[in-house]
Parts: sequence; structure tokens; C-alpha cells
Amino acid sequence: MSGQTLPPPPPSASPRFADKAASYDAHAGVQSDAAEWLAEWLPEPSKVRHCIELGAGTGLFTQHLKQGFERVISSDLSPEMIQICRSRARDFEYRIQDAWRPFPEDEAWQLICAAALLHWSPNPVQSLRQWAQALTQDGRILLSLFAKPSLPELLEVTGNEGPVSWKSPEEWEQYFEQAGLRLQRMEYITHRYTFASAMAFWKTLHGTGATVSRRLKPSAMFKLFRDYESRFSSGDQVYATWTFCRAELSL
Repeated sequence: MSGQTLPPPPPSASPRFADKAASYDAHAGVQSDAAEWLAEWLPEPSKVRHCIELGAGTGLFTQHLKQGFERVISSDLSPEMIQICRSRARDFEYRIQDAWRPFPEDEAWQLICAAALLHWSPNPVQSLRQWAQALTQDGRILLSLFAKPSLPELLEVTGNEGPVSWKSPEEWEQYFEQAGLRLQRMEYITHRYTFASAMAFWKTLHGTGATVSRRLKPSAMFKLFRDYESRFSSGDQVYATWTFCRAELSL
């Protein structure tokens, strides 16, 4: 590691997750796959008695926590998301919690989970430091995120405007180090997803609350769709690329 200090990423477009709670699951195939991939790294319940999940959303990752932990709290900033999440795992505890704010001082967790969340943070290093302060001495942070290159096709046709400023796995490693965390293991993998049309792809993004940084006029929107389909079609479908990253961190 070089020890170079990276600046915090520029603010991303504000995701509208609460507004999309009802439609989220219908459009969240990518997020569901990422949650399942992260769940492969969950520890045995015999090794961890209690854990907390940040940014639980509708419970795509929460459902993988139903394996016998003594205590699980699933949290999210959106009451609408929590209501749907509760239907997936009724025996868990739930609370409204901002993942970018410090934990209560009296809390110490053996496992903190955050699936497809950290790339939305306005200051990832600060968020990670706050999570680290809520770990027990032998605790772990288990997280997944989307990394560069994700949605390179969209960035090309929009002039580098996307739902978030993606960082490479190497940049994330530096953020982990700056937060004072040890990287136990890390993997990343790239997936290509297909959609019936550019409009269908766009609706998937908006159905999960993701937006680009500015509102497009209808004429500009349809031009974007035409450009996307002319450049990134395979047969009668269009495609979009996502890079999943998962990491396990400790003090």
C-alpha cells in the first residue's frame, strides 16, 4: 500500500430509496445477486452471536442472516424500506438508523454488515471509522459495494454522468487503510446484465432509486436511449456492466 491519502469522492446524486420502496424489489436483480454473493462470506453463528445490518433496504441481504445468530438488528434510514424488510424476517429487531452517523456510544458489535451501501457514502473514510468504533476488538465488518468499472456504457453515452462516482477496488483498499481497518480478504467480479431496451434499463435504475446527476429533457432522454442502443446492443437486447466488490475488515 502506498499510504497516499485519497480525497473524499465528490457528492453523488442523492438516491431516492424511500420513494422507491414499493418498486425496489421488482428492479433489484443486480442488488439481489450482490447480496447473495456477500452472504457466502457470512461466519458461522457459533462464531458470532450478534450482528447489525446497515442500509438493510427491503431485506435482500437481511434474509441471508436467518441462520441462527443470537441477535440481529436490521437498520435503514427509510421507514418504508424497513416495513418491507420486516416482512422477510419477522423475528429480527429493526430500527431507523442513518448509516453515516455515529453509533450509540454504548454499542459494540461482533459483526457489522453493509450490502451495496458504502459506495453511496458522501465520505467513505469517515463512515468506516464510525463503523470501526462500534466493533468489538475481534469484530468484523462485512460489506459489498459496486466499484469501477460499473455502468461504463451509461457513462459513455451521458458524458460521464452516472448515479454515483465509482471508485476502483484499489482506491477502496486505500479508503480501508485510511480508516484504520485491516483488510482480511477482498474479491471483485464483473457481471453483464441484459435488458429489453435502453428504456427498460433506465427504468431499472430509477426503480431502485438511482438517478443521474441532472434531470434530462424528454428529447435528450430519447437521444440517450437511441445512442445507448446503437452502441451497446447484443442481438435484440442492450447490456450494462456492473463490478461487484466484497470485503471483510477488522480492527
